[in-house]
Amino acid sequence: MQTLDLHGMYHEAVQRNVENFVLLNDGPMRIITGNSSTMKEIVTEILLQHDVIVFQFPFYWYSSPALLKEWIDVVLTTDFAYEDTHMLKGKKFLVTTTAGASEKTYKEGGTTIENFLVIYEALSEDILVEYQKPFIVHSSFVITENELKTTTNNYKEYLE
Repeated sequence: MQTLDLHGMYHEAVQRNVENFVLLNDGPMRIITGNSSTMKEIVTEILLQHDVIVFQFPFYWYSSPALLKEWIDVVLTTDFAYEDTHMLKGKKFLVTTTAGASEKTYKEGGTTIENFLVIYEALSEDILVEYQKPFIVHSSFVITENELKTTTNNYKEYLE
């Protein structure tokens, strides 16, 4: 498994005053710097090496963090993921998110988090990846130790 920590990358860039780099966590954490086209090449190569793509993020203000949206705009371009290329075709696509509010809170508002995540299902149709049912952790701010253990085990199963 290989992870790209967008949040960590952003904070590391601010600390180092570096504009373009990738923070890889595939064992010992390492930082690779370069121009934006080099960074995109590194990230697309990583995506091509794996059969499963996971977007994992906190859900707040009815959406994902802006960094994920920017990543989608920069990486999943027409020369890589859309139109005639579809280089990610057939890969599994998982979305996992945590929300501070309870599931009941969303339902009382007349919706569910799944309704807000439909954009990722649409994205998966555009880039021809296999969208899986999202994994959602509600009430993440008040989760008990036992609930956390159960959720962790369920998440491990979900990733398999």
